Amino acid sequence: MKNYEISILVSPDLSEEEINLFREKAISFITAEAGNLIEAKGTKRLRLGQPVKKKREAYLLTFIFSLEGEKLKLLEEKLKAEPTVLRYLMAVKKPVRELVIKVRPLVPREIPSEIPQKTPRIEKKVELKEIEEKLEEILNQ
Repeated sequence: MKNYEISILVSPDLSEEEINLFREKAISFITAEAGNLIEAKGTKRLRLGQPVKKKREAYLLTFIFSLEGEKLKLLEEKLKAEPTVLRYLMAVKKPVRELVIKVRPLVPREIPSEIPQKTPRIEKKVELKEIEEKLEEILNQ
């Protein structure tokens, strides 16, 4: 059995009670085909970017479930037969890998009793005469 995620856009003309009834109906569609419901996400009312069946708004229902591949077609046929469904999208949900964290053992470090201080670097000022003398000395060689 593979895991699937289905997102269904439902007509905005339905009341809250009718939305909850359709939600239960969609869950029963999944379980009727011997599927296991993993997660049913909350219902959201959305404003659509493009009209779908002449509707600018819709309710979004999302379910994550596992089902045999052959029974997927039957589930799609049941959703297509529903007049309140504007559109649906079904995708294969990849299994989530477990994150393995390797923990290194702590090695105690010795803390030095005295922290060495940085000695400030003092620059010696050089006179112009000294520079000229060194230049002459180098050039005369």
